[in-house]
Amino acid sequence: MVTVLRQLDECGRCALMFREFLHTWRLRRLRSTFRAGAEISRFIAKDVRRDIQVLDDSRVDDGYVTARVRTTNVLYVTHNLEAAPEFGAPEILHLDRAWAWGGDSWGGKEPIRLKIPLLTSNALCNALHEQFPRAQLSEEVVNAEHRSWRVTMTVGDKRLEFVWGPLSGFGGINPDVEDENAFAYCDEYLYSLDDAVRFAMLHNGAMA
Repeated sequence: MVTVLRQLDECGRCALMFREFLHTWRLRRLRSTFRAGAEISRFIAKDVRRDIQVLDDSRVDDGYVTARVRTTNVLYVTHNLEAAPEFGAPEILHLDRAWAWGGDSWGGKEPIRLKIPLLTSNALCNALHEQFPRAQLSEEVVNAEHRSWRVTMTVGDKRLEFVWGPLSGFGGINPDVEDENAFAYCDEYLYSLDDAVRFAMLHNGAMA
């Protein structure tokens, strides 16, 4: 019995060492691939190529980098069916979704991809204040390590919230609207400052 227990314990230690080895190997591979200054390309669907320019790799161990992304339907561009796209604005790119494709297997148009824009709470406050000069705006740090934040916009008894984080994304919340999913991160994912202003106008146009 003692021998069996020792063998089981040894097996457990071997499995743990193997998992640690795989984790270390994966991190080294990601650091080598998604290093700052690198430009990486891969076909993610038939005739669809994604190019990634890595701008900042300081959080690669946390699973994301700052990058610019371009997705091209090579077939469409070659046959002049659409213009060659430019790289997008800097964004937070999750490595586990870097090569994700939500469209048809045969290619076609790129569907809307969840993007996390590179934003500061101060930039959002400035954009909202320009459109809603009577609004009271407050900023709050949610997680200092990941530099995530929350902005609350209030006029009278009306309130909206905007949250941003490199792990969860950028979103708008209207506390007055009952959400069917109590665990949802936000009411709507946003992709730019213009989206945030539009969300504020849609949910509280009377603030302007």
